[in-house]
Amino acid sequence: MLVAQKAASALLLKSVANSIQSLRKKADFFHLKSDGKRLRPHPRIQIQYLVRNEKDAELDLGFRLGISVSKKVANAVGRNRLKRWVRESLRLKIKDGFFVSADVHVIIFPKNPKIPSDELCFGTFQLIADSLFKKLQASR
Repeated sequence: MLVAQKAASALLLKSVANSIQSLRKKADFFHLKSDGKRLRPHPRIQIQYLVRNEKDAELDLGFRLGISVSKKVANAVGRNRLKRWVRESLRLKIKDGFFVSADVHVIIFPKNPKIPSDELCFGTFQLIADSLFKKLQASR
């Protein structure tokens, strides 16, 4: 009995770890921009999101994520670090049980010289993930 429970929990964790899919098609991004909602939790970050209805959720698309980072933000290493932070913060929220069938596009803009100390760190992305999932749960 205990072995079956461990196997079931391992399968659940494996499916949760692989539950973030990528937004890849141009049509998906346009659909998200035209029909989705926008959230601006930070001066350098904009989030476009669209919670899918039951009809689309039956297709089992899961949580789909697209990340866009301007080339003016940093060099390739810095841009990839920001993308990893976004994916990891959202993965941790999904692992905690806050799963919603939705499409999300995170856009990171370059630093604005008029706004002092708007540095991004992993903690910032965790707070943004909290606010995003509250919005996603509310719009279900």
